[in-house]
Parts: sequence; structure tokens; C-alpha cells
Amino acid sequence: MNRRESIGLMGLALMQSAASVRAAPPNPSLPKAAEPLDTTSAQGIARVYRKLAWIAGEGFGIWWLKGRRYCAVPPTYLPFWDMLIGTLFEVRDVDAETYAVTTLTTTFYTDIATGALLETFHNPVTGKDQKVPYQTPHPSEQRYGVHGRMDEPAGIPGTVTTRSGEPGPIFIEGDDIWLRSDFSARALPSDTTRPAFQVEDLSTYFGSLQAVANPAARAVPAGQVFTDLLNYPAWLEMGDRNGHFFSRCFGRKVFSAAAMPADWRRLMAEHHPQLLEDPRGALRG
Repeated sequence: MNRRESIGLMGLALMQSAASVRAAPPNPSLPKAAEPLDTTSAQGIARVYRKLAWIAGEGFGIWWLKGRRYCAVPPTYLPFWDMLIGTLFEVRDVDAETYAVTTLTTTFYTDIATGALLETFHNPVTGKDQKVPYQTPHPSEQRYGVHGRMDEPAGIPGTVTTRSGEPGPIFIEGDDIWLRSDFSARALPSDTTRPAFQVEDLSTYFGSLQAVANPAARAVPAGQVFTDLLNYPAWLEMGDRNGHFFSRCFGRKVFSAAAMPADWRRLMAEHHPQLLEDPRGALRG
């Protein structure tokens, strides 16, 4: 038998095999193929956002972010400090289209060179040494729906505040899925002698397309890249200097305190041991 005849017989056998497979009756015991992931409608984007940013269903998780804070003073910018942020969260369903997320965030500012917690900061722009203010962490609840966050965050007293932000669009390449979720707010004081305050939060969440598209997967591992741009905070006493604050951060969503970075666990043990011992209890007050 020559090579051409061998190929011909092989081809015939494959055609017959394929025909027999096509003719086979459906097997009801086999799982049905998953429906394509909806990445364009508002409802589809909302479902992807919930899986990447939080949890599809009810449950607990923690986000960590590491980053660096910069001060932009034209024509240059200066690195000020590093940041280590942890956000505990718990999700509960409200109705078919709405869910609530209770969060509690801790933020640590650390020295770029040593990694030590900053209690005071020497401002290289003003030359002043200033005490670093840390907020006492406490739980708060936000509600989300098809178009993102539903409840309005508290505004700045004495201002008219406008906000915008909605998750999307979604980008897919291979098994990677990215979701952009940006938020902006602008507060205009009623006293026109005071400067306006503006903040831009630019987040990109990413994860595995296979995991996100799997309807049985509820707690999906994900990562985040985050940048913000905003006015100088008052405590830095920057006066009327032209410029702004910005950061660049990266992080991950995990599902236990043990999975958090070691430096976060160390700082939490030193400054918030009760939160570290019972993070879910802290969320419930």
C-alpha cells in the first residue's frame, strides 16, 4: 500500500468515525455547555463586576493593595510614602438585582526606605514635619445594582457634590478578563473663596475568564490595579501651590486573613489586633 492509499483509507475511517459521532443520540447525563459570558449588557457587566470585585453570592473576603503616594508639583513629582491597604468585606443578597457589601478598611503609610510605619512625615515641599492622621476603621455598608453603586457616599459639608462612575467596559484576551471601574467626584464649595475638591479613582480588576464564566464559581480569585488623582489633603498644608496628589497601586483579593501579606498581618497585630483576630466579627460590629 502506497502513502496516498494509506492517507485515503485513514481519511475514510475518520469520516466514518465522525459520521457515527454525529449520528449518536444525545446523552442526558452529560453536562450542558456553558452559555457564552455576557460582557456587553448592563446586567452582564454587573455580574462580572460582582465576581471580580466581590463575591457572586454571599460570603467574606479581603482586598489588599500596595502602592506609592506621589506629590505632583509642576514641573516634577516626588514620591512621598508607601501605602498598605486592607479592606475586609462581606456580601449579602438583597434581591435578584441588588446586593449589599459591608466593608472595613485599614490604611498604613510607611517609609519608602525602611518600611516603618509613618507617625510623622517630613514634607520635602514645605519643609515641615507633620503628624500623619489615621482614621479609626469602622464598618460601612454600600448597595450595588445593575449600574454600580446605588447609595450616595456622604458629601463634603458646605459643598455641592457631583459624582459619576459605572463599571465597564470589559476586555478579554485568551483566559484573561479585565474590567475597568472608574469613579469621579467633584465638590464645589458654596464659599467661592475655597478651592474645589476633585478625585478620580481608576480601577482595573482582572482574573481568569474560565473562573468568571463558571456559574458554579462564587468566590473567584482576582487582582486589581489602582490609580487615583486628587487635591492635596489639608493636613499637608500645601497652601495655594499648583499640583495634585496621585498614587499607583496593585493588589489581590483573598478569602482569609492568613492569605494576606505578612507586612499587613504584622501591622494589624500591632495596631488592630482585635480586627485581625475576628475580621468577620469586626464587620458585624
